[in-house]
Amino acid sequence: MGAQVKDKGAKRVGAKAVATQSGAKKKTAVVALAGGDLDGGLIGDEKLRQLYAGMLKFRLGLTGGCAEPGFFAMGQEAVAAGTAIDLRADDAVGGATGVGIAGRQPVSIAAASATAMQLIGAGLAMGYRLVKSDAVVLVYCTEAGARGVCAEAVGFAGVNEVPMVFVVLDSRNESEQIGGATDVCLTAGASQVPAITVDGNDVVAVYRVAQEATGRARRGQGATIMDCRTYCLEAHGGVEAEKRWQEKDPILRMERYLAAKGLFSLAWKRALLASF
Repeated sequence: MGAQVKDKGAKRVGAKAVATQSGAKKKTAVVALAGGDLDGGLIGDEKLRQLYAGMLKFRLGLTGGCAEPGFFAMGQEAVAAGTAIDLRADDAVGGATGVGIAGRQPVSIAAASATAMQLIGAGLAMGYRLVKSDAVVLVYCTEAGARGVCAEAVGFAGVNEVPMVFVVLDSRNESEQIGGATDVCLTAGASQVPAITVDGNDVVAVYRVAQEATGRARRGQGATIMDCRTYCLEAHGGVEAEKRWQEKDPILRMERYLAAKGLFSLAWKRALLASF
């Protein structure tokens, strides 16, 4: 499908869309790449395989009842893998544990509440900025949890241009999502934090936006909000809605894509599962 831009102020860079700003107005782009030019030749085969392996590892843990990343639910693996796969050991993560799927466990922000976690993350990011580190703070929250919880941290991050990425798992139903933005995105306008809405069931789209966001942070260009439109399978109810979202299962979508590129086989999948 390519990238679908919902705001005319957003600009395209290659095959992806990024958020821009004009004065005090925040621009929002919608990125949805599945089913079309998923990687545009910009992501190597090995990285594509790593993204798939990361999602599969998360799914195995979730279905087996032994998942470390308890923040995520089945159907949301693309967000976990796409945002976390390239994190470094000196980066920090809040809101989800065990996301260091590439073998480099980042610093975990453990707090008594979501509010504390967001604010501690913002303070840690400020510390990174003061010592001129290029480490990044990545914090996760649900769309419901973003209502009022993230606003203060987003405001602080925007004013102080700290190296931080807010990842919102937006699992509202389809009718609620059309043309909408998460509350945290709406409250970020005054803080000059760009927000990018991405298909949260497309791991390549999530990965590319995460690379853009963390890259900005590492370059000292401030915080970004990722509004990931996804779905928690087996949680919302409703046979028809469930069926539509199962067709968008991020793991199955990636399997089809890898197979089309000659990068997938059942034998390889079995070997991955055995290694986990």
